[in-house]
Amino acid sequence: MVPARPDTHHSTSKARLIITCNSANYLAIGLTGTDNLSDDARYTVTVDTFDIEPLNQGLGQPVTLEFIAEDGFSHTVCHTLLAIEDKGIMTANPEQAAQQAALLTNAKRRYELTVGSRLSLLDNTQHSRVFVDTSLDEIITHILAGAGYHHGQIQFSLATPLPQVSQCVQAMENNRAFFNRLLSQYGLFYFFDTRDNQSTIVITDTNQTSPYLGRGLVQVHAGEGFNRQITDIYAPAGESAFVGFSGCQVDHQMATGLASIMSHDMVTDASDNQAEHLAENNFAQPVASNHGLASHFAQQQSLALNSLNQVITLVGNVPDMFAGCSFSLSDNSGLNTSGDYLCISVEHHCQQPSDESTQDGLSQYVCVVKAIPRATPFKLPLAEPAPLPMVFSAKVEALGGVPTLTEQGDYYTKFDVDKTAQAPLGSTQPLRKLVNYACANQPHATGWHFPLTQDAQVLLGCFNNDPTQAYLMGFASNDEQPSIVNSFNHTHNRMLSRAGHELRFDDDGNVPTVILQTLGGEHYLELNAKAGNNYIEWASRLGSLSLVAGDDILFTSDEQSINLNAKANQQFDIKGVANLTAEKQNVAMQSALAHQQTANNITFEAEQDATLLTGRSVNVRADSEIALQTEQGSLTVNVPEGSTIINAEGDIRIEGTGSGDITLYNQGGMIKLDSGGNVELIGSDVLTLNGQMITFDGDVTYEITSPKTASEPSANAAPSIARIADINNDAATEQDIAPQTIDLAYHYQDGEPVKNAPYTLKLADGTEIKGALDDSGQATLDNMPTGQFSVQYGEDSRDYAPEDTTTPNPLYGKITPANAVAMVESGDTSLLDEAGSLAASAGDWLWGTLQGDFNENPSTSQVVVGSIISMIPVIDQIMDCRDVCANVMVLTDDDKANDTNGWIALTLTGIGFIPVIGSAVKGVGKVIVKNADSAMSVAAATLRKLGKGDPIAYIKNIDWQDLGKQAAALIKEKVQALREALTAITASYKLKWLLPDDMLANLKQVNESLATIIPTIEQGIASATNLIETKAKQAIKAYEGELPHRGRTGEVKKVKTDEVKAPLDNDLKGVVKPKSENFIDPSSLSKIGDISRKPKLTNDGKVIPFGGQPSDAITIRNKKNLDENGYLHRKGKKLKYDSDGFPIFDSKFDTHIDDIHVNSGKPLDHFRQANQNLAKQLKNNPNLAKKLGLTDEQVAHILKVPPSSDPAKGLTWHHHQDVGRMQLIDRATHDTFRHTGGMSIWGGGY
Repeated sequence: MVPARPDTHHSTSKARLIITCNSANYLAIGLTGTDNLSDDARYTVTVDTFDIEPLNQGLGQPVTLEFIAEDGFSHTVCHTLLAIEDKGIMTANPEQAAQQAALLTNAKRRYELTVGSRLSLLDNTQHSRVFVDTSLDEIITHILAGAGYHHGQIQFSLATPLPQVSQCVQAMENNRAFFNRLLSQYGLFYFFDTRDNQSTIVITDTNQTSPYLGRGLVQVHAGEGFNRQITDIYAPAGESAFVGFSGCQVDHQMATGLASIMSHDMVTDASDNQAEHLAENNFAQPVASNHGLASHFAQQQSLALNSLNQVITLVGNVPDMFAGCSFSLSDNSGLNTSGDYLCISVEHHCQQPSDESTQDGLSQYVCVVKAIPRATPFKLPLAEPAPLPMVFSAKVEALGGVPTLTEQGDYYTKFDVDKTAQAPLGSTQPLRKLVNYACANQPHATGWHFPLTQDAQVLLGCFNNDPTQAYLMGFASNDEQPSIVNSFNHTHNRMLSRAGHELRFDDDGNVPTVILQTLGGEHYLELNAKAGNNYIEWASRLGSLSLVAGDDILFTSDEQSINLNAKANQQFDIKGVANLTAEKQNVAMQSALAHQQTANNITFEAEQDATLLTGRSVNVRADSEIALQTEQGSLTVNVPEGSTIINAEGDIRIEGTGSGDITLYNQGGMIKLDSGGNVELIGSDVLTLNGQMITFDGDVTYEITSPKTASEPSANAAPSIARIADINNDAATEQDIAPQTIDLAYHYQDGEPVKNAPYTLKLADGTEIKGALDDSGQATLDNMPTGQFSVQYGEDSRDYAPEDTTTPNPLYGKITPANAVAMVESGDTSLLDEAGSLAASAGDWLWGTLQGDFNENPSTSQVVVGSIISMIPVIDQIMDCRDVCANVMVLTDDDKANDTNGWIALTLTGIGFIPVIGSAVKGVGKVIVKNADSAMSVAAATLRKLGKGDPIAYIKNIDWQDLGKQAAALIKEKVQALREALTAITASYKLKWLLPDDMLANLKQVNESLATIIPTIEQGIASATNLIETKAKQAIKAYEGELPHRGRTGEVKKVKTDEVKAPLDNDLKGVVKPKSENFIDPSSLSKIGDISRKPKLTNDGKVIPFGGQPSDAITIRNKKNLDENGYLHRKGKKLKYDSDGFPIFDSKFDTHIDDIHVNSGKPLDHFRQANQNLAKQLKNNPNLAKKLGLTDEQVAHILKVPPSSDPAKGLTWHHHQDVGRMQLIDRATHDTFRHTGGMSIWGGGY
């Protein structure tokens, strides 16, 4: 906190020292204290008081010391009251103390107070633990919380973000030593500040964040001391006495400190002399895991060794000086030490009388200040490590994500894992997840590993007693992690991890076993040597079991059976021949679910009968035809119960050879086609022929007799199963591998071929083959070796041409501003209503400034919308119109008139108006501006979505300068149309009569702002075009082609082009986006623009509660925690805040509650009326719930009668900072991003 500037009260008083505890003020009789940068602050204060009760109650509570200099400047120190010592009754003669105590019941007593920072509480704590998967600031915050500092009292003021740390070890250290070591290791230091009357610890990595003293220049005058008479010499008449320094001493250290660095990488050389490489590495040295990290540590320590090369010591009477502040010094002592300094320590010594009336202010005050040049980086040296045992126990703690197993056996994803580690091919999902934990800096998952899981007790060791070089040895035994071998299982030799991975060698005399298991035995391998009954058991109950061999896999059972049981699917994928033979009995294959066989040709042969028997149905499908043939006998389809349905998209044909009849029969009814070609129709009850026309060719004879019943055809019974013929099981001979064919196919997403595209194909042995596809986007390569290959494709050989898929605008050129005003005045607004419907397709495009200026009166909106919509030839450019209006209105702001990102966005929007090619080039420009690393790949994919041909060549040949000129002309045309619409509105007598004066003035002001931006459009777009062209050239230079695709010989490798849709809205950096799917209560439109409802701020950025005074102002929460773009980051998410520090939530519905609720302090009543307002709109607008994305459950809750005082599930009502305004937003987002809201400003507080 910068020392306060002098106010009226202080400037008229003398120097003094005031202590405040429990809202009671005391005059300090004496004070001695020190305040050191990155060290404890401790003060011994003597006070005389009649009432000790506030001090007794304040023990352990915050105490405020206010140092007031003679010139009115002050500095407030807030720390904790650590101790109180009673010094007895205040008296000049100690021998009379007892007598005075007997006579004076209300005698003033003297107390000695010890005031200091809470950091001393960390000295009495000691931990051994491993922090995993967290950030450095979370660890530091966690440690300081142990001293009683809450989150609001810890401020990080950093030039460089603090890193994520995968592992951080606290090795038998107290929290104070651990805290100091982290600061030294990462180049941090801290100082104390007082904010909002509470102690704050500020942690920083640079001197530049140090606040300057508010008094400005501090002077050094040697020789005069602090005689009050020198006021006349150094201070003009009427001003306060001299406050500064009278003594100055400079100490120089000529030695230069330099810290050396060591680092090592993992040895991955697999040559025969690998042992020699390992021997060359001394792994007992305290080295960092990589050179960059080691270099960073060394740099911080080199700066620490040189921080105190020049130290200046000053003696004076500047009580507002504190450790961590910066000040400018003017040296008149002759030592030539003038300059800017960082205070690293200050000693305060002062006395003042108990009765202030006996002497004016402080009778004695002196401070001793030590400082270093502000340009010299201040760093903390690493302390000498304390001796540690060779092995000690530590607890694993995860402040962020929890690295432990899920119910499915997966590891929760870590924040920081090593992506270079690779799991073995075919490994299970849990093992693949484990690799990122256990195999850092290793190319493969090898070796013994101990994953760090929450609350595990592990065994650690430290190289050279250095906790930054800790290594993990295993898990510690305790009540929760008992010893895995004891007297009951003394024959075991076991290795067991926290997650349940176990390797056991059991030397039991009768049943020796080797067991490998994980996940509590769900994955299990046992080698059992039980006498008389040895076996091997292999089980995987949670996942798959994979056996992979380069040559053969043999399963042999000499005497008994081999059983393969699958509860789900069983699949055998064999490249050669598969033989399944039962020499003596049957072959039985059974599955509880599905049994699937797939091949180019499947043949079932039986010497006698073949029977297909299912519990339900038999489904036979074929792409071409299904043939059922019997050499002898009949073909029977027998359905005792149910029906038989034959469906076909084409013809269904049943044809006989003429040697027999074709009969369809059901319950006495029959259609019979006999071998002579006759057709007989018999109906047992009614025979009906229906049709628009029934024609009989030839003579027709009707036989009307008593009903005839057809005889039921006989059904053949299913034959029994005979024994299958023996299969020849001769030993399989090795087959020669025939040359393979590689078939390539490259098409667009819609199936059209990429014509004559070049390709580069790499075989498994490294051979590279180049060629080109044909007109059909295909190529065939014969005589290729068996194995995998990769292929990288080039682009289509045709010149790129975008496809015109736009929709013509039916209102193009039909509405001028003058016509629009005339339509409104006459009441015939049909064309304007149609224009409004077209504009609605772009969402709330009259957003932002337009919405505030025009939407309060429907007539003005109709004129503006109709005039602009009429200027665009195709409906697809409505979104561009919206962006032009939004961007131009933003650029009329003086603060953003030179905003580069805003001009780039406007330029690309203007390019979008160019017929045919505009949309394609605009999409390319947006992609190039947004995607610095992979711009060309994404840009090419964008163009492929819009047309066919070579997108890379097209991008290279874009004439950006010419397009920029066309864009400028089109933008000026649209802005001029907007001006003409505004002029027509303000010139219309009828509309002027309808509009309030303030709105007319606002429209004229907007019109004038638009007039000022028109002359700047050409230059602004020309500059933006140059930037876009430069980025495009950089992207082209960095482009190395599309990513290769992998395939296997013998299989057709079909690939489709990468295609993405161009961004539809102006989502470039620096451009404010319109809200989507937001609905404003119609009754709130007049209140949203009401200036009197906006929050009032003080000069220092605090907000004044509604109806309050500046003295009641409150600090806006998280305002200082925003990044450079105004975003607050929490839990991996971010939210935009406005320039005043208020959150910008994605609101579904905005409404205002009645003013009777203002300052009521009843949030439930606020919620109840907000629900009631929304319910009214839901009833009036049947489609509103769908637009807002509300579920049926949420709608039912909002429509409750009487209205509920709770928000709907998953949502909440946010008190906006504007008086009475409520917003319906996502509850999780509201709870994640803390803020100062309307409840504190106008709602009366919680």
